[in-house]
Amino acid sequence: MCEDSGLEGTSSNGDFSQPRSSLRGPLILAKLVVDALEKKQQGDGEDYHAIVQQLSSSGLKPVVMHRWLQALKLCVSRITKEFDMLVGATLRLVWYNKEPEVVELYIDYLTNLISAQTYYLKSRFTGSHTVVPFSVFFSH
Repeated sequence: MCEDSGLEGTSSNGDFSQPRSSLRGPLILAKLVVDALEKKQQGDGEDYHAIVQQLSSSGLKPVVMHRWLQALKLCVSRITKEFDMLVGATLRLVWYNKEPEVVELYIDYLTNLISAQTYYLKSRFTGSHTVVPFSVFFSH
C-alpha cells in the first residue's frame, strides 16, 4: 500500500515529544489517502477533494497537520502529477512557524516527495507561489 518509513505517531493530546509505538493513526490516514487517489483515478474525486479541502483549511491545527504529513509521507510514491491539487494544498500549508517536529516532518515530506516524484521539483517549486523562509532549512 504505502512505503514503510518508520514514522512514529503523536500522543492524543498533541504532544509531539511522546511518540506512540503504533503507526496505526498514520497508516489509517495513509490508507484513506491511497483510497482517495485510486477513486479519483476512476473518476470519483469526492474523497480526494475532501482531503484537499481539509489541508487547505486556514484553521488546521499543528497536531492535525502533523498527522496528515505523516500519512502523506508514507504515500509519496502514489502522489503523481495528476494529484497536483493535493501537492499544491500541502505547499500552501503554513508550517515554518510550527513546533520543530512539524517543521522537520514537513521538510522530510517535501524531500521524499521530490525524490519520489521529480516532476514536482521543476513544476511546483520553481514557479511556486509558496514563500518559504530560506533560513528554515538551516536552523536544524
